[in-house]
Amino acid sequence: MNNYYDIAEEDFEEAEDRHVAGKYKRCAIWCQQAGEKYLKYVLVNKLGITGGGSTQKDIDDTSIINSHNLKRIYDRINENKQVITVPASTLYSLTSYYTKVRYPGEGYVDVDQETANELIDHVKIVKKAVDDFLESIPMEDNIKALTGKFSNQ
Repeated sequence: MNNYYDIAEEDFEEAEDRHVAGKYKRCAIWCQQAGEKYLKYVLVNKLGITGGGSTQKDIDDTSIINSHNLKRIYDRINENKQVITVPASTLYSLTSYYTKVRYPGEGYVDVDQETANELIDHVKIVKKAVDDFLESIPMEDNIKALTGKFSNQ
């Protein structure tokens, strides 16, 4: 397991576990992490946007890859054409809980069961958009990716 999708799956499982345990703040954090990593899978593993270079675009891409802002990641995915579709409210909701439940002070929020339910639903929306995109990729591309993965070992 060395890609964003597999880690997103683990994060989402953790979110659901925290939800069942009644740990709604922790559920919110894991929901954000899962949504972020599902999107980063498309960005990095499917579109090949990795940053790491010295051009301004590479520097900007590195900043996006290191970001926890789902809208920013989503916008980069769709920069040249619509690749996936996720409501902005879903992206903003997941992003906002990343810091609001982790740090005390101004802006701190508590998360109740209803909010946690909504966040779980938001992750499902992101996951479905990513899964729909993955299903749309021609089989030849998937075979090439797998062949390349195993031939490099």
